[in-house]
Amino acid sequence: RTPTTRSVLNLDFSNSKSLDPRVQFSRSSTATYFSDSETFICDENRFHNSSDLTSSEWNSSRHTLASGQTDPYGGTTAYSFTQEGSTNAGYFGDLSWQFHVGVFTYSIWAKAGPGGGHIRFDERQAGGKVTWFNLSTGAVGTKAAAHTAHIEDAGNGWYRCSITVNSISANTQLLWYFANGDGDNTAGANLVSGYLWGPQFTRTDYLGHYVPTTGMPRADRMPKMVEASVNIPRFDTDPYSSKSLGI
Repeated sequence: RTPTTRSVLNLDFSNSKSLDPRVQFSRSSTATYFSDSETFICDENRFHNSSDLTSSEWNSSRHTLASGQTDPYGGTTAYSFTQEGSTNAGYFGDLSWQFHVGVFTYSIWAKAGPGGGHIRFDERQAGGKVTWFNLSTGAVGTKAAAHTAHIEDAGNGWYRCSITVNSISANTQLLWYFANGDGDNTAGANLVSGYLWGPQFTRTDYLGHYVPTTGMPRADRMPKMVEASVNIPRFDTDPYSSKSLGI
């Protein structure tokens, strides 16, 4: 038989996200929990098509690109860059100028070739700020004062190189150059300068997980950690499934 009346005491706080006022609750400290309505960007990549360096969003000068090269994870999705006849180092970068002011982190995996043992990060804004990385020793070379530089050994000759910058220009672009040495602007003619994989651009002051893009920029979000004050009940949420976990 179907009941004709409803319960007068609702204890389904897991779904209603509220506590019946007749239930007394107390807690002597604040509590943290994952919100079911607020999120934050945990990882992102503002570059278009980071998985395809031959796409129209990317620009390569004085280089010949070849796909199908062994990448840092043992696949074949990296690219080699062969310097053309001139020894004036060729460059590679995103075609779009990023119209932002603030703190950003640029990173890429790089491996030296016979024609260039260093990689240069060239932040193309007023004044031009440049930092070099040694791809043979895994060390930061000559560094722009405005850059926070980091290099991480990824194995098999690969290094993940990054700079964090505080952009003061509305027109900011980053270009990468392979070079023969620290502070140098030349590369070996008709030789493989090096290999690149996984460019990333984030609006953060730290180097996060790599987020590949196959078209538009991508941002991964997670529920935000929030606080419940003393004696205020919290209604927790699973950060991955968004399932309510109750009080």
